[in-house]
Amino acid sequence: MKRVGTILQSSESSVYRLGGDEFVLFLEMMPEDACERMVCQIEAACQKESISVAIGLAWSSCPETIEALWQRADDSMYEQKRQQKTDLLDV
Repeated sequence: MKRVGTILQSSESSVYRLGGDEFVLFLEMMPEDACERMVCQIEAACQKESISVAIGLAWSSCPETIEALWQRADDSMYEQKRQQKTDLLDV
């Protein structure tokens, strides 16, 4: 948990631990492609440390409720988790 926290703190964002093994990063005023690159960097850093992660990304350029944005990120994370399980079963 501490290793993941250290990796996330190195990102240029506000990092909050929700509890357990869930974290949220708020990336304000950052273009979508920059957010996607940051996610790739976090995934690569975690992989280098042999840490399995599922990351959900939600980006918006127009006003949206935090709840709606949060739900899209959560849905994205769970989709990634499902895909990781499918990939493991296909091996």
